[in-house]
Amino acid sequence: MSTEPNLDNLAAAFSGAVGVSFSAESSATQHPRMCMYKTRESKQSQWERRKEKLRLQREQRRNYADVGRKLAEEDYANITLSDDEEEEETMDQTSPTSGKRRRSKGKGRGKKKERYYSNQLMLSEWLDDVPSDLAENWLMVPCPVGRRTFIITSRGATCHYTKSGHCVNRFQSALPGGSSGQSRNQHNYSILDCIYSEIHRTYWVLDCMCWHGHPVYDSETEFRFFWLQSKLAENPELATGFKKHPMKFLPLPAFKCEKQVLQDAMAKPMPFPDELDGLLFYHKALHYTPGVTPLVGWLKPWMLPEILGVPIPDALMAKRPPGAELRPPSSTPSPAKPDKKGQNPKDGKGDSKVEAMEATSAKPDKKGRKPRNPKGGEGDSKVEAMDATAAKVDKKGQNPKAGEGDSKVEAMDATAVTEDAS
Repeated sequence: MSTEPNLDNLAAAFSGAVGVSFSAESSATQHPRMCMYKTRESKQSQWERRKEKLRLQREQRRNYADVGRKLAEEDYANITLSDDEEEEETMDQTSPTSGKRRRSKGKGRGKKKERYYSNQLMLSEWLDDVPSDLAENWLMVPCPVGRRTFIITSRGATCHYTKSGHCVNRFQSALPGGSSGQSRNQHNYSILDCIYSEIHRTYWVLDCMCWHGHPVYDSETEFRFFWLQSKLAENPELATGFKKHPMKFLPLPAFKCEKQVLQDAMAKPMPFPDELDGLLFYHKALHYTPGVTPLVGWLKPWMLPEILGVPIPDALMAKRPPGAELRPPSSTPSPAKPDKKGQNPKDGKGDSKVEAMEATSAKPDKKGRKPRNPKGGEGDSKVEAMDATAAKVDKKGQNPKAGEGDSKVEAMDATAVTEDAS
């Protein structure tokens, strides 16, 4: 019987245990045009990283058939661990009763498995630099609100993994290799990238990495999407959950990124009952590569008018967070110099260090008068204070600061005069 735990509680429990690492460009962080502080500049622009990623993709080939098989068969036993991890896994312990040292068995097995299944999904960056070939070479996929999941079917069971590698559910499904009634052949397995809607018990399939033992990691996005749509259509039982297979698996549509097509897609009702979370933009030539990639972009719906110039309905625009503003690309904050007025771009005030230094070292005007302090109306700057301290005595020998001629210098002079007279 399928057991479906509460994923909210599980996610909260796991949040502090094993984290998923993201790069500075990941869409898990704030959009670079919304940051209110100076962000770290990337060594390469997003456009340059896309170009480099496509070049490396053409030059490097992986044996994805072997990768998919190991994931499906849980073949993580031969992974090389670091010294610290090996020590933790085989740590000797002392028994409190017998006093003998015993070897802990399998302590690191769960962590080892989680590390093996973590970071297996292809993740997006914020779409910041709009590609010049967006209309020709990119596809847009609308995404419902839900949890990103990594689905593996093998040996008559379907496993639901989180991004950090935790298996939070194991159940029966109509996917190839996903139920006990199917063949348990080692080649009968599937691997999918999904968004899970707990309310509707539905897995919305984003992408396909393997289907019935056939890996498509190294296939281009356009083919993977076509392959996924056709295979799900060949298995109509996946779209209707029933007692034996309660979970539904439905595909998400992909649209061309032409401006009118995007506008029409946003104006129509979404193909899912859940709220629209955002939009993923895939490069057509991209292979499925785990990790954050600049060839997959992410935008919230309310960002479309400002970034892509695509109008959206008022209902979607109303979801914009209060105070959320997107700066144009040219004014995105970076460790740049102050503007021509010397103003700090963070607070808009002209009280930068440059101005402070200039005020301290201000020169007197043509008449020899020192500039007055605009704040207090007095010329009591540090330079004037030093001048007043080092001022000479007047004709009567009095210190202009104290009004008396009892300075240390005068006392020393008087002593010297007495000795000479004697």
